[in-house]
Amino acid sequence: MPLMLKCDIKADSTRRLLLVAAVLALSMAALGEPGQAQQASAKAAGQLVSPRPGSTVKAQFGDWKHECSKPPGSKNELCAITQDVSDESNADIGVSVHIQRLPGGEHILRVIAPLGVLLTHNLAVKVDGDYLGEAPFLRCYVLGCQAQIEIDDKFRSRLKAGKSMLLVIHRTTEQGVGIPISLTGFNQAFAALK
Repeated sequence: MPLMLKCDIKADSTRRLLLVAAVLALSMAALGEPGQAQQASAKAAGQLVSPRPGSTVKAQFGDWKHECSKPPGSKNELCAITQDVSDESNADIGVSVHIQRLPGGEHILRVIAPLGVLLTHNLAVKVDGDYLGEAPFLRCYVLGCQAQIEIDDKFRSRLKAGKSMLLVIHRTTEQGVGIPISLTGFNQAFAALK
């Protein structure tokens, strides 16, 4: 069964999550990082700024951002809807999630969890309290471990009708950490993926 994840960056854990976000940017094949002066001028002008190097925020839909980047040599932009979240009780635990439409029309969800996640325990997903299943972590990078989930019609319907999603990762066999993800704005953000 396919699964999905998303996240939201808090100020006290921005540095760690920015590093995780950089890994997501690599998975989108985005290279190059906007300069600090460019980010500062965008903030001053009231524009949305992406934490992912090389990405531009095209729109904000509730708690979701629609971000695009153009890989070197590509004619087309790669776009995803994103959310970055950290655990309220432990700023060192955060996830970065993006959903992307692939050229074949299918949608995938990628989640980057922090290093130290217990790889023998899959990422568990609940929507509005209902357990939907689990997804394995496929690989780890220097800054985090990635789970990837294909979004089928049933899972997409649950996300569109839901209010919140809970992602559960494990630091130890006994310690599971649930990170709540808002689904506010998901329908509009998902519709923006073309």
